Amino acid sequence: MEAPRTHLAVDELDSITQTLNAKFPERDRDEVRGVVDEAYQYLAARARIVAHLIPLTAHRAREVLARAAAPVG
Repeated sequence: MEAPRTHLAVDELDSITQTLNAKFPERDRDEVRGVVDEAYQYLAARARIVAHLIPLTAHRAREVLARAAAPVG
């Protein structure tokens, strides 16, 4: 089930995308947005309390992008 998106959530997800795109400039903006959206959907689907959903989304998306950017070996 897809998590509902309020206007505030969309604005926050846009902000997270912009911040992470600046941190990972080698990544395409659409790719970063996809990671952010996936993180949000994953967390929102399991959340019982949504007060910290946006910061948790930012953290999870940043971790995914950092792992993908880390050198192997």
